[in-house]
Amino acid sequence: MSLNLVSIPFAKGNKYGMKTKLLLLAGCALLLGFALVIPAFAQHIEPGPACANAEYFPETRHNVCDQFLKFFNERGGAEIFGYPLTEWFVEDGRLLQYFQRVRLEYHPENPLAYQVQLGLLGSEFAPEDKKAPIPPSEKPRSNDRERRYFPETGHTVGYSFLKFYDEKGGLDIFGYPLTEFTVENGRYVQYFQRALMEWRPNRGSIALHNLGEMWIDLHPHLYEYIKPARAWAPGTEPVAATLKITALQAAASVRNAFTSRGDRQTVWVYVYDQNDEPVEGAAVQLIIHYSTGDRVIEASDIPLTDKKGHTQKTFDLGEPTPGRLVVIDANVTYNNLTTQAQTSFFPWW
Repeated sequence: MSLNLVSIPFAKGNKYGMKTKLLLLAGCALLLGFALVIPAFAQHIEPGPACANAEYFPETRHNVCDQFLKFFNERGGAEIFGYPLTEWFVEDGRLLQYFQRVRLEYHPENPLAYQVQLGLLGSEFAPEDKKAPIPPSEKPRSNDRERRYFPETGHTVGYSFLKFYDEKGGLDIFGYPLTEFTVENGRYVQYFQRALMEWRPNRGSIALHNLGEMWIDLHPHLYEYIKPARAWAPGTEPVAATLKITALQAAASVRNAFTSRGDRQTVWVYVYDQNDEPVEGAAVQLIIHYSTGDRVIEASDIPLTDKKGHTQKTFDLGEPTPGRLVVIDANVTYNNLTTQAQTSFFPWW
């Protein structure tokens, strides 16, 4: 899957920063014994409804709509949630949307003030061996201003974590603490039901980890939904963005690196745009440089590239000079753009 996001290298071109984080996550799982509950597939996914009001975020090329937008703007915006990674959609009957750090969910069965909530992504990632409640002897006093005990989970929140917790939304946003603060890969972190906080000593501040991004990395069925969308028009459905192709790149290869005289050869050509996305409808011309002269296979005799950016051509070799390298130029044209790829083979006796 692939998108180029501004603030995270996770979509297309870098499959990506996301992959790097996935490797980091795998390492954490080995070290800390993560118990991830990851469904093999979603039961049912469908597009979200049209919306009446939306804001488009060019940083990740997605919209936030209606009640989600209201919640986003009132409860911390990009600082808390990050930027949207998907449009909203319905999964297993629940309207939801992924952001870099969280998942927003719509619960119409709740009172109005609690209909939009953060999904329990922190619960999915919190290591089981860190969830045990602290012993009674370690509970802070009720008047302790630096630490607060939560009997619901048997854990405390303290110091900079507590200050951030209180200032940025408290229980409604983060839920209850699931662990004490702990050292993970050299970082001080603390897991909550809906978030993962990280202390950054170089900045002297708390930040939220990108759990939304990590969750998508682990669920390939969601990759389709990170494709960029156009800005909403009121009352319409979002559509995949048609990104302008500004540059071409191509690769070519042959079926047989060594051939016999009188044999047949196949050339494969793949064409991509500046974002490493396949280009459909590109024309390819082949120029085969024999030692005795050039042979041209015109684009009219070669299929246009398909949805995967691929085309191929099989042709008779004739009687090339044995042992003399044959170079093939693939000249690619799409609209007013051009590029070239090259491959070669050795004919033998």
